[in-house]
Amino acid sequence: MITIGGTDITGGTIDATDFTEITIDGTVAWELIVDFNVYSASIDDEVHKIDSSGNNVWKYTGHSTYVTAVAVDSNSYVYSAGYDYEVHKIDSSGSNVWKYTGHTDAVNAVAVDADGYVYSASYDNELHKIDSDGDNVWAYTGHKYDVNVVAVDSNGYVYSGGDYEEVHKIDSSGNNVWKYTVHTGDVWGVAIDSDGYVYSASRDNEVHKIDSSGDNVWKYTGHISGVYGVAVDPGIFSAGF
Repeated sequence: MITIGGTDITGGTIDATDFTEITIDGTVAWELIVDFNVYSASIDDEVHKIDSSGNNVWKYTGHSTYVTAVAVDSNSYVYSAGYDYEVHKIDSSGSNVWKYTGHTDAVNAVAVDADGYVYSASYDNELHKIDSDGDNVWAYTGHKYDVNVVAVDSNGYVYSGGDYEEVHKIDSSGNNVWKYTVHTGDVWGVAIDSDGYVYSASRDNEVHKIDSSGDNVWKYTGHISGVYGVAVDPGIFSAGF
């Protein structure tokens, strides 16, 4: 017999709050019930926090123009960026913690790693690493044109794509590891899986799989127009504006 919350799961309703007791053939396990929140960035200049039922929790209005990127860390700090050239850190209540103003053009994408470092990709052709206090750690200038997208893996390697048809792998110190140059259109999406394979999406209508050494594994050509985002399950998602 399997019961949840002391009730046979073949009938009735379950009323669970923080924890649900699960019993399988007399063995008790515990399942933690966790609510989630959703964060959205908009060209209405706002960041919204939405609860798991679809209700607004707060609206952040600290940006002065379009907000084109948002990310959240494991401590529920939110990071937003946009056409005001800024990256903002927002706490779980919707209050500003800091504003990073190191870019000189619109910021297209933002990502955060497990240690609280933030990465921002900008039309100023640069990728910046920012510490948890909002200070610049390094600026990567290896791209020739706009940087559209950024993602970071569990080992601290950073992946960026831009208008020069390239994907770059960058180490945690800001040094280039490799440049992938097989695309024939701007790169607008990058994702990484748990085995270190990279997936890129481009205006050349293709999705590419790239190995950890920067070599092409395959090309997916099923789209008939530009590809602007890519995700892998399980993995890390990123898409630009």
